[in-house]
Amino acid sequence: MQATQKSKSSSQNKSLLSYFNDMAYKTLILLTTGFSPRRLHKLLSTRSLFQYPLVDLQSGLIIGSTISCAAHYASLVSILYSQEPAKNKLELMLKKRDFFILILLFLLLSGLETFVTYHALTRQAPGANDYYSRWYGARALLVEGRNPYGLDVTEEIQPVIEIDPSEVGRGGFNYPLHVVFIFWPLVYLSYPLAQAIWMVTLQWFALGIVIAFFGWQKWKPTIAELVAVGLATLTFYIVVRSIFLGQFTLPVAFFLVACLWALGSKRDVMAGILLAATSIKPQMVLFTGIWLVIWAVGQRRWRFLIGLFGSGFAMLAGSMALFPAWPLAFYEDIGRYARFAGGRNPLALLLQMIWPGYPQGVFTAVSTLIILAMLWAWWQSWRTKDDTPDHGLFWAIIVSTLVTFQTGTTNQTLLLIPWFAWLTMAAQQRGKLPVFALFAICSIALWALFLTTISGNEENPVLFLPLPLLSVTMLLWQTWGGRPTAVNPTS
Repeated sequence: MQATQKSKSSSQNKSLLSYFNDMAYKTLILLTTGFSPRRLHKLLSTRSLFQYPLVDLQSGLIIGSTISCAAHYASLVSILYSQEPAKNKLELMLKKRDFFILILLFLLLSGLETFVTYHALTRQAPGANDYYSRWYGARALLVEGRNPYGLDVTEEIQPVIEIDPSEVGRGGFNYPLHVVFIFWPLVYLSYPLAQAIWMVTLQWFALGIVIAFFGWQKWKPTIAELVAVGLATLTFYIVVRSIFLGQFTLPVAFFLVACLWALGSKRDVMAGILLAATSIKPQMVLFTGIWLVIWAVGQRRWRFLIGLFGSGFAMLAGSMALFPAWPLAFYEDIGRYARFAGGRNPLALLLQMIWPGYPQGVFTAVSTLIILAMLWAWWQSWRTKDDTPDHGLFWAIIVSTLVTFQTGTTNQTLLLIPWFAWLTMAAQQRGKLPVFALFAICSIALWALFLTTISGNEENPVLFLPLPLLSVTMLLWQTWGGRPTAVNPTS
């Protein structure tokens, strides 16, 4: 009798473990909308893709994720292990010996992560469609000397990422040509290996956002705070999704935060160069770039403008040296893409929920009012000669998220910038533990919403709403409910 109960209990435990293992595995797969239906079905039906019988793909993915988090944790602790604030230890790292050790540690951890990612995921089922289109187009140009925007190249990409060929132009290169400068060495590698390296690189970009933010705000985090914020960022829904899709939103967010850090450190030329680098995905930073230029003119930060336009010209010249006709080809490619790309708009989704079948004029009117409110906020900052661009910048980021059409929630990565700033101010006023708990609750809520609303391997449109709506609420309270002073002016 006892043996039977013990056997039954053991069986239940194994079933429960198998259930959670399967849920974790499918969650990781569902994040990667880049997987084609055929490959997804093949992957889901495969149980033993490794040579070792006790290690299947599910365990490999989970182990890989664990090693990834552990590696990042170890790297941060190894670099910053001290009872002193992080800034003091980082200053000591400027010694050549310590810097050399840091580089070796970085390469070792990156190599380990790449190895695990390649063998556990990308070699078995390559995905990350958003990266594949850029990789294949860049490879066509640099290796074969072809037009990356050409229809022939796009038609070769479409079957791989399973896009209907009747949707002419969809799935093509679709980016300014200077994006290739970020990843050009990877075009000479096989795609599974290139994808693994790129996914690991995106994780470091995500951690770079955290480090640059601390530098921008001149905040001296403890080891525990730095590790906690780093891991919280790496596991945040839109960050994880960006990594699995191979999106370029994380580099754009990093370049923008690093630009703000450079402005606060009076390194205006470098700040201009970093802002120019965000143009690899121009639709994300259109309003942001315009505002920073306006603010720089008002503050007479001419070196910032020299860095911005000088590096922008250098990027244009370098890319035209590779392919002189790319601006025209890019324009034609975007025109074809726009006819089929679709996309969702948080404002349009909200209006549809409130007023099903609303007239198009309503969306235009509301969008216009929102943009006018942003211009008013810009004017207030200009008139009062704010020595920090933060308030106008937050308006630019949030309005861009609301009124522009997005093909995925990954474009909301820039919302991390105002939220990091607001949470930092709240931590100084209310305490760090409650603020971190609030961030954790929001992160868990997003994941819960994703898991309970997912349909097939597509995220539900409702996921486009929470972050923008919360951001608008916070921004309006900050503007009309008593705008708090910036933690550290970017002056």
